[in-house]
Amino acid sequence: MQNRNYFLIGLTALILTMGIISLVVWKNSLITRAQSYTLIGEFETISGLLENAIVKYRGFPIGRVTKIKPTPEKIEVHFFVDSKYEIPKGSSLKIVFDGLVGEKYMEIIPNPNANSNYQSNDRIVGFSSLGLSDFIDVGTQNLLELRLILKTMSDVFGNQEISVALKDVVFSMQEAATNMNRIINELTKISNSNQLNSIISEADELLKNINEAMNEDDFKKVKDILSNFESFSEGLKNITENDQLKESLLSTLDETRYTFKQSNNFFQTVERIKLLTSADLFYKMGDENYMVYLLNFDFHLDNSYLNFGFSNFDKKDRIINIILNSKLSENTWLKYGLIKKSPGIGISYRFSGLPVASSIFYYNIEDPFIDIQLDYLFMKRFAIISGYNEINKSSRSVYIGTSFRN
Repeated sequence: MQNRNYFLIGLTALILTMGIISLVVWKNSLITRAQSYTLIGEFETISGLLENAIVKYRGFPIGRVTKIKPTPEKIEVHFFVDSKYEIPKGSSLKIVFDGLVGEKYMEIIPNPNANSNYQSNDRIVGFSSLGLSDFIDVGTQNLLELRLILKTMSDVFGNQEISVALKDVVFSMQEAATNMNRIINELTKISNSNQLNSIISEADELLKNINEAMNEDDFKKVKDILSNFESFSEGLKNITENDQLKESLLSTLDETRYTFKQSNNFFQTVERIKLLTSADLFYKMGDENYMVYLLNFDFHLDNSYLNFGFSNFDKKDRIINIILNSKLSENTWLKYGLIKKSPGIGISYRFSGLPVASSIFYYNIEDPFIDIQLDYLFMKRFAIISGYNEINKSSRSVYIGTSFRN
């Protein structure tokens, strides 16, 4: 019986030992390493790549990182590749994300024009991606942020009604100016006519002799003046009956009326913009402890508003937020723009039936920061706020304070 117990204990220990050995071999890819060769990547920065990270070739895993060695000039990344796969010379390495919040891995970008392959301990030039592999790249990220800023400005100042109104006003004013120029030319012809000059001359002569006794010559002059007035009236009548001039006058009147109408539409749109302000005051606790203020100016138009935020968050009084807020649902707002002076995006959600709202912000895409905030609406215009800044960084800090809103 005792020998049987010894046998069971020995068998259990053997099974556990074999399990541990198998786990170590599997976890460290010892079998794969034995059938592989080592290459060395040279990087300026590895942006958080860790040892044991996966190495992929055209998206297929073929090895792992074994050692990372920083030097004053560069960073060496040692990795093994399964001997079944040959890497063409002239290929390069790229460090990318595995999804939105996944771990980083190293991707081999092959050189299709190579005539030979890398051998063990050869060196490969590498670079680090500045964004997310499926979503962000260096060039596309700049275009994306520029489009966000342009869209923000377009939503505020490029409203369809305003754009159409301004365009119509410009064309209307141009047409009105053209028609007015025609009228001025016609009136100039009238003012330069000999009949009008004769009338003015005769009127001056009449005024000079008005105090003198009127004689036959005076009556003759008066008769001539009346005759000239009659000729002038006839000429004026002929001009006003001119179809082209009448059309120009009517067109000018119509364009002027349309211009005033479009101007009225523009000012009505401007009147719909409402300015709401708020002031946050909270105490920041982290590497440094100090009071922080945040003044918000919100320009509301229909179901969106543009926020300008002024603060001393980085101990300098300046504008730190330019955020466009779009209403997704009754309780949800999408926020995007410049967050703490960096391009970013955020979501704000107010819980139904509770005076509580939560917000999360993701900004500075190249080296992301994440902030969260919780608001408790204590009274109609007064709220208690608390939050966590840069929760994914060693510079993280917490804060608590109050918010006054109009």
